[in-house]
Amino acid sequence: MHDEDRQSFFARLEPVLSPKELLLVDLAYQLAKFNHRWQCRRQVDGSGDAVRYFEHLRGTALVLIDEVGCIKTDLVITALLHDSLEDTRDLTAAKLECWFQEFGPNVARRVRLLSKNPEAGYVERLNLHADWGTLLIKACDNAHNLRSLERLPRDFQIKQGNKAYDHYLPLFERLVAITPSSQAGVRSVIEDIKRLATHYKNLPRTLTGDSDGFYDPVGRTPKDED
Repeated sequence: MHDEDRQSFFARLEPVLSPKELLLVDLAYQLAKFNHRWQCRRQVDGSGDAVRYFEHLRGTALVLIDEVGCIKTDLVITALLHDSLEDTRDLTAAKLECWFQEFGPNVARRVRLLSKNPEAGYVERLNLHADWGTLLIKACDNAHNLRSLERLPRDFQIKQGNKAYDHYLPLFERLVAITPSSQAGVRSVIEDIKRLATHYKNLPRTLTGDSDGFYDPVGRTPKDED
């Protein structure tokens, strides 16, 4: 499988979206790179190097596009920007509100709901207020996170497996219930989340604990990836 880049990403979209829609997705793509340019994931690549955070945002969008088979402009943009209201140094909430005027009310509402700021009550907010599109992006986000756990510390794997199984899978069961029959890919993604969550939550614990969160080369306090 070849490495993903901007060209391969937009090659998926160009046959489907209009020039105006492509321009909006490109704006979100560049904004996502800028927002998180200083961050790296806790995840490492095959060489042991930290993976830049943007790969998660693009990866979430690719789950939506490739596995769900959904190329809707507002949902692709939401996938790219779903973490933009947290952990960004240069993009203030006021600035992001200006961008939301370009992307439209659906993107604005979904990105706000997907933000874990505040973290308290996050799952409850999703359960009460999230529509199909918001739950779908959360599922793509969670699928990509679970698939990125392989090289991470055991205690972190178990914690993320438990979180997905206990908190997110009930939300995703509702997503499946309201998913149109034409979107069969949604069910496959949820089944993979359940498989991975079950695997990781049942791993035996190590004798020593590990800190949570992503690796940040500039010294920011680590934070969970979920």
